[in-house]
Amino acid sequence: MAAIGGFVDGSRTSQVVTLEMKDGAGSVSGEMCEGTGMPARAGHSVVECKSDYWVFGGQDDDNNKLNDIWKYTTASKSWSKVTPKEGSPMPTPRCGHTAVQSGS
Repeated sequence: MAAIGGFVDGSRTSQVVTLEMKDGAGSVSGEMCEGTGMPARAGHSVVECKSDYWVFGGQDDDNNKLNDIWKYTTASKSWSKVTPKEGSPMPTPRCGHTAVQSGS
């Protein structure tokens, strides 16, 4: 499980914080990704798929709503921006929404 982005001490962040559960007890580790990938944001949605995390939308530091898509690859601990195929429809910019992952 991971917490990605949001507000930390009043500022938006792109920090990735992971939580591992072992024998009913939690272990927390953090990975700072600011400046090395996805821009800081809050109000976005995140889904996990095959151990990686996909982020959509949210709101930046200037309160602009976003409609970009980012993938956090856990194996390499790196961000990549996802570019939809040319001609594919993009959702309108939004924040405060929910996303779900279906299928495998």
